Amino acid sequence: MARRRKIAVLGVGNILMGDEGLGVRAVEKLHALKLPKNVSLYDAGTWLQSVLGTLEGFDKIVIVDAVKAGDKPGSIYRFTLEELEAGRKEEVSFMVCFGV
Repeated sequence: MARRRKIAVLGVGNILMGDEGLGVRAVEKLHALKLPKNVSLYDAGTWLQSVLGTLEGFDKIVIVDAVKAGDKPGSIYRFTLEELEAGRKEEVSFMVCFGV
C-alpha cells in the first residue's frame, strides 16, 4: 500500500485587517472538519517564520493568503513555485518559497 502524502495547510494573514485575515479564518474553518490524518493545519498569522521549523517532512505545503490581483473578491489564484520566485505582478503578502 502506498504511503499517503503528508500535507500542511498554512493560514496566513492579519485578522485585524479584514480580508488580510483570510488564511487564518480558512484554517479555523478547516479545523471544524474531519480531515484525513495526513493533513495538518497551521495558523501562521502574520509571522510565517513561526511555523517554518515544523514543516520539514511534508510532501506538499499549501499556503492560504489574500492577494490583491484585480479580479473580483473571492477569486482563487494558484501560484507555482516558479511564479513566486519570478515575482508576479500581484501583491502577495508573503514571499517564502517551498518545494513541492
